[in-house]
Amino acid sequence: PPPSTPPPPPSPPIAPNPPVPNPPLPEGFDDDRLPEASSARSETVSRAERAFGAGFASFLARRPLAVLHRDTPMQTLPFHPCRKPCVNRGRCNFQTGKCDCPSGYKGATCAERDAFACDDADGRAVTSRCAGTCDLTNNRCQCGSETPYPNRQIGSWCQPDLARDRGVPREAWRDPRAFTSGAEPLPYHWVFGVAAAEAQANLTETFARGEVDDEVTRGTKAAWCFANMSSETESARGALEPAALCALPCPAGTGNAPDCDAALPGTYCPNQCSGRGECLGGFCACAPEWWGADCSLSADADEAGAPIPQESEGFDKETSPGDSDSRGDVSHGAAFYASARAPRRRASPLVYVYEIDPEFHSGQHQRRKQEHDCVPRLYGDESSADDREGPEKASRWYYSLETTFHEFLSRSAHRTTDPAEADYFFAPITSACFHLRYNRPSPRHWAADLPIPSRPFGVFTFWDAYARELRRRLRDPAIAAARLKRGYATPTLPSADDDDSTIEGLLDVSDHLFVTPYDEGACALPPSLRTGVFLTHWGNDGSTHARSTAGFGPDRWQSLLTPRNLLRGWRCYDPAKDLVVPPWNRRVAKTTAVVTGGGSATKSSFEKRDFADPRFWARGKRNYTFFFAGDLGTAEGIPRSGPHADPRYSLGIRQRVTKVFRDREDEGFFVSGHLEDTYDEKLRSSTFCGAFPGDGWSGGVLAYLKFGCVPVIVLDGVDMPFERVGGGWLADGKTG
Repeated sequence: PPPSTPPPPPSPPIAPNPPVPNPPLPEGFDDDRLPEASSARSETVSRAERAFGAGFASFLARRPLAVLHRDTPMQTLPFHPCRKPCVNRGRCNFQTGKCDCPSGYKGATCAERDAFACDDADGRAVTSRCAGTCDLTNNRCQCGSETPYPNRQIGSWCQPDLARDRGVPREAWRDPRAFTSGAEPLPYHWVFGVAAAEAQANLTETFARGEVDDEVTRGTKAAWCFANMSSETESARGALEPAALCALPCPAGTGNAPDCDAALPGTYCPNQCSGRGECLGGFCACAPEWWGADCSLSADADEAGAPIPQESEGFDKETSPGDSDSRGDVSHGAAFYASARAPRRRASPLVYVYEIDPEFHSGQHQRRKQEHDCVPRLYGDESSADDREGPEKASRWYYSLETTFHEFLSRSAHRTTDPAEADYFFAPITSACFHLRYNRPSPRHWAADLPIPSRPFGVFTFWDAYARELRRRLRDPAIAAARLKRGYATPTLPSADDDDSTIEGLLDVSDHLFVTPYDEGACALPPSLRTGVFLTHWGNDGSTHARSTAGFGPDRWQSLLTPRNLLRGWRCYDPAKDLVVPPWNRRVAKTTAVVTGGGSATKSSFEKRDFADPRFWARGKRNYTFFFAGDLGTAEGIPRSGPHADPRYSLGIRQRVTKVFRDREDEGFFVSGHLEDTYDEKLRSSTFCGAFPGDGWSGGVLAYLKFGCVPVIVLDGVDMPFERVGGGWLADGKTG
């Protein structure tokens, strides 16, 4: 300014954030687990730490929930009491009037055994085939009672070739090489021991003549089902040792791998059954007075309301839910309405949560092959009693939104049990969990009917079955009547020939929410559900990469590998109605050795130091200007930089970034293949981090933000989480 202009007054010092009173917490939030509010933090912390370190209570104070009512009566509709008590730990589903059964049971009262066999009678190649003993409840192959370790699992790659060893027809036992990348299956005696091998028809003479001479026959090494893994030293586990080849984690709820003979201190269930039931590896067996996937709904007539039989006008007996039809469903013949007596805190928007068939969610959890598959949290260590992470910790499962969103709605004030007041409807489904397991089909898995090269598309059949189930639920008189008042038509009943993959089967479900978290998002859904609102991680808006998606095969973005089968002729994401959301993935806090003092006063202790916590961010200038690690398109000379090698992968962007910035670490550019132990440390030491096309959406952005690394996003035509939310888009007229 000119000299005559007086200097501006000095700026007042920046005051720390004022104390924020904690508002009443929504139902289901535990105050003991909230971070400290900013008022309790030191006034000397930096502005960045105040911004990022504020507790959730402070967040709610600035963005309060729109509470409609507090503990006001709410109807439970529909309300169909089960005609007979559910047995074998089943629970009554009052929405359908039928028993929801845990894995291994079925029928009107869960009294019938529902075997999940390991072998297929028609000889189809399934990875659950079992040369040992099959756990028919959860579809697991085990060593069996004739061995010292009966619960020890036998992985698909560890199965001997029974067609060769026992002399059974080849069509009755497919060649295991179909699931061992062409490698020869293990010898029978490497798995079950010499004595068991000598009893096999095609091996008796071979062993009698002494033609088999190896470490197991000489007794220097033990077969898988006989090896004492706790006493074997690491040096004794050579590349040819059966135990080293066959080792795998324990199934859900069990620890002490590989023997799997000890129960973990806990295992995942929705909302841990709300403290009102027993957790069976993912399925809640509720106490008699409670029901629901998480046992959060009251079955007490005084609370839920006395069921009043009432014929609904416009719906005849033949179309009531569960009517006797070709699927063996049984109906009460009329809608049962509950009086409004159940008190519950309310907040908008209100969401009606379906209590859906457990086969679409908890059944997948019960039969998961490893404790950390498909679930967001763990309880105890799978392989050791030494657990410094505490009683609960995050799992490595990256698609947890499909379970955590269900949990949140079930316990929150946003849930309503009355469809007449619902703003949205939500039906849980663990499609990403199913998608993970499609390459390991069992005889009961839909994908087992498909030839091996086509199994990536088996998830379509899962969604098709779900769409048929949802169509039946939409015909419930209470739900149909509530939606009819808003102009929604009642769908027709599906027939045996109904094809949910065609547009003719379209359902108007624009008031329904679907969580579609896998790499390709909603691309696996049938077009009959296309009007629904998708909460997805995959934001390809079609503007740049029309009719294409990453995933399946070489992950080429320019063209589809099989256009008709992959997208089935419709868009997977529509920004006019869908929402791109970040993945729900908690970073596991690192347990770090901390040394204090010096000399004789030196002390060493362990403490949790989560480098994703802003309190531990690297301050000031960071070591690296730019960081990227992962699949580089199999760059020559860079280890772990695959597996993709097609030059069209990532539109060539990762390859070009690698070409320009590789081998320049001394200049501040760090480009690497996949990292394990040092990934977190590199993130917190970098200023900018690359987010490029790959196998769908970029999950790295979430990790970058948690470590204070600025994302460099090169994803034209692909919306990032919440990108179109906010006034900026409205001001520009870009509403999708």
